[in-house]
Order: sequence, then structure tokens, then C-alpha cells
Amino acid sequence: VWAEAMARPWVAGLGALVIVVPALRYAYAELFEGPVEFLSAGMDDDFNFLQAPELSWWAAKWALTSFSSDASLGVYVPVTLLLRQLLVYCVGLAAQPVLLAGLAVHAASAALMAAATATVVGRAGARRPAAVAVGVAAVVVQAVHPARVEVLAWGSCEPYVVALFFSAVAVNCHLHALYGTAGVFLLLAVLSSPAALMVPLALGGLELLLVAGPAQGEATELPCPSAP
Repeated sequence: VWAEAMARPWVAGLGALVIVVPALRYAYAELFEGPVEFLSAGMDDDFNFLQAPELSWWAAKWALTSFSSDASLGVYVPVTLLLRQLLVYCVGLAAQPVLLAGLAVHAASAALMAAATATVVGRAGARRPAAVAVGVAAVVVQAVHPARVEVLAWGSCEPYVVALFFSAVAVNCHLHALYGTAGVFLLLAVLSSPAALMVPLALGGLELLLVAGPAQGEATELPCPSAP
């Protein structure tokens, strides 16, 4: 019974969240405890936040028609621009709540990817707790890995955080045969960051994995020796 419970997506997602949140709290202690500022010296936080237009119809139109979240990159990320303007409208130009919001979205993404991992492992036939635990551990390590510091501590890297969240939702919807909904969230992910263009390849890989593995709901068992 415990093995089957471990393979349930919501259990895996909640377990990952319980581990990731304290880990992020420890890794980003300065962000929680002390005043922080945007990285405006030589960075692009000054352009993206301090000089960003306030939330208005004109600003929304600019977000939908501008190929720039960074003047030097020239990328089309209208969803990120709109969410950024909404966030600044709600919390102002204080760096701390903006970055904490990014941490919250990142933690939610980790929980969603852990749920997807449990779903894939369960459908591949390995319902053992160890298999699910290994998958969830991989998600947790990715969530708190030092390579994530730049994305989470640099406000202008928020397109990657937003795209990961929408991509994680799309993957879970796809695994539960909600293909239309998955397509909507995949589009939101791509419009948040072009990095999400690789997500369909990941979905194709999951399909190949599940097709090559045992049938859905079929547990992998070792053959029993025949009686003499």
C-alpha cells in the first residue's frame, strides 16, 4: 500500500515541496532576512524593472508587440513581460518580494516535475518506492542546485522561471491525456521564454519511454520459477 501511495503524483509533488522549500530558505537566507537590491550595475535589471513602464493598456500593448525583455537579446517573451508588469503593480519596485515570488514559482515547478516523475515511473511499471524516491530526488537536486542561483537571484532571468513552471504544467497535462490543455500551457511557456521550444522533444521522449515499457498499470515482476 505504501509503495502504491508513493507512486501517486500528488504524494511525490508534496514530498518534493516539503524538501525544496526549506532547502531554498537555507540557500537564499540573505534574500529572506536582509534588504536586497536589483542588479542594476552592469546588468539589465535597471532596464527591465527600474525603467519598465507601469501597468497600463499601453504597457500591455508594448509587451505584446515588443521583441525585447532585454535590449541586447531581442527575444519575444510577452507573457513574461505582462506578468512582470502585474507583479511590479502589486508589490512595487522592491527587489525582495519580486525575487521571493520567483522562488515560490520555482518551488511549485519542482513539485510539478516530481509529480510528473512519479507518473512516468508508475506507468513504466516500477511501483517500488525506491524508484519513485530516486526520481523525486533528482528533481530536488535540480531545484536546489547551485546552477539555479543566477536564474533565481537575478530578476531579469525570470523568463526561465516562468517558462519552467508552464512547461511543468504542460508535461503533467500531457501525461494525463489533457492534450489541449497541455498545448495551451506549452504555448504560454514558449511565449515566456524561447528555451521552452525544447519541451516537445521531452514529451516525445516520454512517449517513447512509456511505449517501450510495460503497459499502463502493469507492475514489473520477476518471473517465478516453475515447480519441478
